[in-house]
Amino acid sequence: MPRFLPGVAFLLFAFAAPGRVALAQQSPLPIIDMHLHARTAHHYGPNPGPLCAPVDRMPVWDPAIPFADALEKSAPPCRFPVAPAATDADVLGQTIAVMKRRNIIGMLGGRPALVAKWMAAAPGRFIPGLDFRLDRDGGTASAVGNPKDFEALSPQAIRELHRKGSLAVFGEVLNQYGGIAPDDPRMEPYWALAEDLDVPVGIHLGPGGRSAGKRSRGTTAGDGGAGLVGAVGLEPTTSTV
Repeated sequence: MPRFLPGVAFLLFAFAAPGRVALAQQSPLPIIDMHLHARTAHHYGPNPGPLCAPVDRMPVWDPAIPFADALEKSAPPCRFPVAPAATDADVLGQTIAVMKRRNIIGMLGGRPALVAKWMAAAPGRFIPGLDFRLDRDGGTASAVGNPKDFEALSPQAIRELHRKGSLAVFGEVLNQYGGIAPDDPRMEPYWALAEDLDVPVGIHLGPGGRSAGKRSRGTTAGDGGAGLVGAVGLEPTTSTV
């Protein structure tokens, strides 16, 4: 093993230290983004409107019309709305560019195939999850823009994603958008799976969706509200419990 005289070792450290300090000043501290989605440019319809950042008030819409239609027609109440990206490549490229510039690591939800594509484009930049939602007839699905595109997603399929390293978080769970409570009995196999795999869970509880502005103990689809709504909301809610 090489040996260094104390004075030489101090001299080497003195020359190395300024470079390390400069590097630390140039690189921002890491940020963990716990709410990031892999999306296509037209996830919310062919002509999605601009959004505000930060979102001071979630858009609320009539459940009788598609959510994408409501977003397309709503005007964001802010001075500097953020225009949507034009193509799928722009969504991905602009997101990664900001993440690299700000030193962000993101917990990424979305359809499994799209999450895999994003992870391949920026290795080490994302923590893989998936968007999950029960459909109104009791089936399971990855979140999609069109309800007709729901895809069966069993606990076994989620376990396989975890085995392959394609899932480290069970989230975001989006059942609130269908008026389905976290304690709905149909969720029991999925909560048990998350416990068995020892993975964290991300679940939508704030405003937005068909249960915005109210709280309910009901557990069936279409009951008008999901339990725990408003627990981490951006605007006040009225409790009906």
